[in-house]
Amino acid sequence: MTQTSSSTRVLAIALVAVAIVRVLSLPLYPLGDTTEARYGEVARLMLASGDWITPANDPGVPFWAKPPLSFWLQAATMAIFGVNEFGARISSALLAAVVGALLFILARRAQPNRPPEEAWLALLILATAPLFFLVAGAVMTDMALLATMTLSMVGFWLAWTEQSRAWGYVFFAGLGLALLAKGPVGVVLAGGSLGLYWLVAPDRIGNLRRLWRCLPWLGGTLLLLAIAVPWYALAEHKTPGFLDYFIVGEHFRRFTVPGWQGDMYGNAHVEPRGEIWLFFVYAIVPWLPLAAWAEIDRWRARRAAPTRDANTADGDQVAARSAISPSAPAGLAIVARDNEVQDLDRYLLAWTLATPIFFTFAGNTIWSYVLPSMPACALLLARRLRPGTTLARSGAFVTAALTITLFTAFFLFWLPRGEVQVARSTKAMVAAKNAAAADRAAPLYVLGQLQHSTKFYSRATARHLKDADLPAVLAQAGELFVAMPADRADLAAAARAAHATAVGTFGDTVLLHRP
Repeated sequence: MTQTSSSTRVLAIALVAVAIVRVLSLPLYPLGDTTEARYGEVARLMLASGDWITPANDPGVPFWAKPPLSFWLQAATMAIFGVNEFGARISSALLAAVVGALLFILARRAQPNRPPEEAWLALLILATAPLFFLVAGAVMTDMALLATMTLSMVGFWLAWTEQSRAWGYVFFAGLGLALLAKGPVGVVLAGGSLGLYWLVAPDRIGNLRRLWRCLPWLGGTLLLLAIAVPWYALAEHKTPGFLDYFIVGEHFRRFTVPGWQGDMYGNAHVEPRGEIWLFFVYAIVPWLPLAAWAEIDRWRARRAAPTRDANTADGDQVAARSAISPSAPAGLAIVARDNEVQDLDRYLLAWTLATPIFFTFAGNTIWSYVLPSMPACALLLARRLRPGTTLARSGAFVTAALTITLFTAFFLFWLPRGEVQVARSTKAMVAAKNAAAADRAAPLYVLGQLQHSTKFYSRATARHLKDADLPAVLAQAGELFVAMPADRADLAAAARAAHATAVGTFGDTVLLHRP
């Protein structure tokens, strides 16, 4: 077995280990408030109601904050695997696998003469990036956006370099699906990446002409519209006002108005402008020390090498020479291959930086907004690490081993602990209610905020109760349960006076049962 094949095998085994850890973790901890439980309940209601057009946050109440692609996939997997954590989360894991496959295709087809270790290392970097690993098993809309945007960006590059109209249609299809995944932001981020690439690439005028020739503009635009427009039209028809809220509110005011008060489903995330760059660092942090050391090693090699030929430690010129036809002029072939290497690096750099640059000027950001940068960043890092060198092999092994160990400890052992589950979700409280009930249909009333996890695990049967309405509810005949803040002694005393007894305390909530 050659050293290259051995290294590739080690990288593949590490990648499989990461995937196993993530898949095993999916059913081990409950859907947490607010994001996972909210989106899980939207998908559950879609499956239960059979309404695949209008996502709903509560029965009969439309959820205008997100398009339906993620909810379609989550509802479909819950129909297959059951309404549970695994059924809700597995669609994100499957989309993560799609992203990995697309990245591998890009790495191998863009420059097939590069060592195969590079593609496998890129996949490992992506899989062990904390942000990607987390979202790959979370009930969120971000992985659907990442998969559709990656499809579009890979399609564009292969259409651009291979002059392939088929990949051009893939580019437009990805944009159409991105509109169904998270709305116009996917088109904006892909367009921003391409615009930044155009700015940093040479021969801008020539590239504009090439762009016009390589993409099927008419057919591709029609394909994009055919994918996205029907749902938007049906959604506005069924619930008028959707387009104004979703397009104007969610895509302009949310990012331009700090502390935007028009959010119908929560609060705008007020963060200092520019904090997106810290989120970017956190997203890829395990690999930054190795990347920095590799750049230092590269700089030392260049200082020690007096001629251009000595700089082949990069591996770029080595790959170039291996691609030269025996009949081709050697100098011209090397220059052409160097240009290809640099051009792909420019594209990956533009794709990596466009998203954080865009959100630098946004007043409302969250940590997951940098996710669209991750595939390009992973491949760019893999190329800079010079796969095949001792530094890359040993450094990648150590980094991956430490990261997988930490992921295993956190997701397989720490998150499933009972006290952590109680802090993140009301699943244990709802389960205690069901265990104590003589009749599973006995109502559960919640004083204070009705959490999304309570809606999900009670199958939308839990009811919000105002303080003033508690006496009237307690006066009703029949079995019932009341969940209330543990520090409300006055409410607890009123419930006990009506012969309610405590089932248990779950974090800051006490559950009472009146037979």
